[in-house]
Amino acid sequence: MKINTQQDNGVYTLFLEGEVDASSSIVLDKAIQEALDKQQFNLLVNCHQLRYISSAGLGVFLAYFDNISKQKGKLVFSNMKPSIYETFRLLGLSQIFTIENTTDEALKHFTL
Repeated sequence: MKINTQQDNGVYTLFLEGEVDASSSIVLDKAIQEALDKQQFNLLVNCHQLRYISSAGLGVFLAYFDNISKQKGKLVFSNMKPSIYETFRLLGLSQIFTIENTTDEALKHFTL
């Protein structure tokens, strides 16, 4: 798993690449915590190159969701492959998280 980050116009983007499983979810957790430590509470998770996510990876996002919301931030996902979206949907996470098809659509959720 590889994560690249970019900060632009008040939105901190995480570009996920590869697979997020039990062992690599630690890397994801660290990346999100680093963003929050920098007072970046508007997070866009670009899933374009994400091939797989396990329940451990999903748990990382759930663990931070309330904290981000309390800081008046947003956690928005974009560019999911159908198989990744289906995982979110089957677990009911598509009802909790904002998921958009494109980066441009996702960016509209951040009022800056």
